[in-house]
Amino acid sequence: MKKPSAVLHMTGYGLVYGFLLAMLYTWSFVIVLGGTGGADWEAIVFTLPFGLLFGALPGAVMGFIEGWILRYKTRDIQIPLNQTDWSNTRKSARKTIGGLTFLLMFGLLSLLFGGWTNFLLTTIPAAIAGGAAAYAVNRYMKKLRVWGNIGKMKNDYKTKNQLADTDSTNNAAHLTTETDSQIQSQR
Repeated sequence: MKKPSAVLHMTGYGLVYGFLLAMLYTWSFVIVLGGTGGADWEAIVFTLPFGLLFGALPGAVMGFIEGWILRYKTRDIQIPLNQTDWSNTRKSARKTIGGLTFLLMFGLLSLLFGGWTNFLLTTIPAAIAGGAAAYAVNRYMKKLRVWGNIGKMKNDYKTKNQLADTDSTNNAAHLTTETDSQIQSQR
């Protein structure tokens, strides 16, 4: 089995999460500012290009860039995976990519909406995007862990059972031999 691609993983997550987050954020404004008590279909369909342009496209581009960074960070992980190395790499990658996503999204939204003055339009979506990117890294690392441990757990389980069977057989043979010798000595 081939190692999972960090670039494709992060690009896909960036595309999908970027679109979903942009649409949910836009729909919340349509619902709140629309005053109708619910979103009508015209408003939702009208926001689709916004979700594609300001969510999916930047998410995919940032995911592509961050995928290369994640690939770089995970290049030295040896198979079979060591729990300590895997955990340290995962923590480092989540911090790096989550922070980078926050900064890139904050910069993009600041250009569009005017920096810290519009806190709701810049900082909150950037923080949510950073959290989503950290989650995508976490999912990739779990996928990498499964890939790195293919066959290991099954083989370990078989080995332990075989050792237990061998020990019990040896113990039973030893007990039988010992019991036979005791019976012979008593006669």
